[in-house]
Amino acid sequence: MVEATSEFHRPYDLEGLGQAGRIIRIDARAEECEALARRLGLVSLEALGGDLELRRLGGGIYEVTGRFTARISQNCVVSLEAFDSMLEGDFEQRYVVGGAGAEDSDLLDPEGDEPPEVLEESTLDLGEAMTQELAIMLDPHPRRPGANLDQSEFGPRIAVEDEGERVNPFAGLARLVKGSKSEP
Repeated sequence: MVEATSEFHRPYDLEGLGQAGRIIRIDARAEECEALARRLGLVSLEALGGDLELRRLGGGIYEVTGRFTARISQNCVVSLEAFDSMLEGDFEQRYVVGGAGAEDSDLLDPEGDEPPEVLEESTLDLGEAMTQELAIMLDPHPRRPGANLDQSEFGPRIAVEDEGERVNPFAGLARLVKGSKSEP
């Protein structure tokens, strides 16, 4: 089986992580930003970087917490024009190497949001972890500030006649059908 490598590949060997943990700064290079923009469906990704803290929790479980920033350009779903924005995000993710012994660990929270992600090997791709967090944070329907739809393009709106009285949303359609039947 061929494994795909991340566009923003920053491998870290968790076996070398001491008890004190480690803080690591990672930043995507220009060519990595271009490749990530294509993958994430962005007009462009001008910058992506952040500080990550890696900690060994015990029981084969590791935790990555971090904060990242990204300068992106997306197409507005209303105007279809590109617009720039800055995203900042905090994240926390737990990992377990091979899953061995993790089910017995006191560090697993059965009530927690997500179980730790299982790693086949002791190497964690920090760039991919940050990319996944960015992907989660992206608005699937980005709207440029101030962009509005012109409602007149969609025909007349059905107004509520009296407060408290509901208007049948199909009343306008019924009038059209009725009018078309009376024509020869």
